[in-house]
Amino acid sequence: MLILLFACTAAAPSDTGDTADTGVDTADTAPGETAETGDSDTAPPFAGLHLGLPVFTTVDDPTWADRAAAAAATGGWLVVDIAHGPGDGKDTAWATTLAAARAAGVPVVGNVEINLAAAEAGNVEVQLGRWSAWYKLDGVFLAATGAADCEAAAADLAVYAKYADDHDADGDAFVVVPVSAGGCEAMLSVADVLLSDVPVGSLAAEPVPAWRSAWPTERFALWVTGAAAGDVSPAMQTAVDSGFGTVYVTDGEAEASALPPYWVDELALITG
Repeated sequence: MLILLFACTAAAPSDTGDTADTGVDTADTAPGETAETGDSDTAPPFAGLHLGLPVFTTVDDPTWADRAAAAAATGGWLVVDIAHGPGDGKDTAWATTLAAARAAGVPVVGNVEINLAAAEAGNVEVQLGRWSAWYKLDGVFLAATGAADCEAAAADLAVYAKYADDHDADGDAFVVVPVSAGGCEAMLSVADVLLSDVPVGSLAAEPVPAWRSAWPTERFALWVTGAAAGDVSPAMQTAVDSGFGTVYVTDGEAEASALPPYWVDELALITG
């Protein structure tokens, strides 16, 4: 199954909090559901948030298991990258690792880097086909640059979302798209999830578009970078207040291989 962190058809705004159909069968905790919090009588402060985690690292990275377990426990997902995409040939070690994560009920999406200002449609389609054929991923992370504006990018990326659907077993790939300055509502016709990547120092100034309130929080994810340990809880509160349903806070860049030193505490704020 190929999941694009982009949905091919727009889900109508819902006042019931329904999540867009991604075609992904998840384990006990699906996006939109509250994670189990253990035996404690008091729920953790951010129960119900999901963890959307980047895994831009090597296949033998020992943090793989931690990330997959955290995503499974919170109804989240993983973004993976092998070589600025799927690479030039199938890697059996990667195939085994990704299959294990998916077997644990974690949606896994593959990174595809796209320059919309260049004529590279063929290259993008090759990458999408490789992720699907070699690794059977649930979807795609469409990291696009070079668009004139958000609406133009949405129109261009819709072509790739349709191609991903064509390669998906259910015809409904899960798509995540990183956006700047909050993105635009037009992009929700393409993406299942819009991702904002914001340095902690700019978090308070990050605009919250008015149209976002009409959509389920599961359609929006936030990566907070450059955060100290004391920033984690305030950053999560900002995510909740700004309508994000998925979050990841780290001390470096989001794509860095190492988990932050406060990782255990970060996870506990959601799962207890």
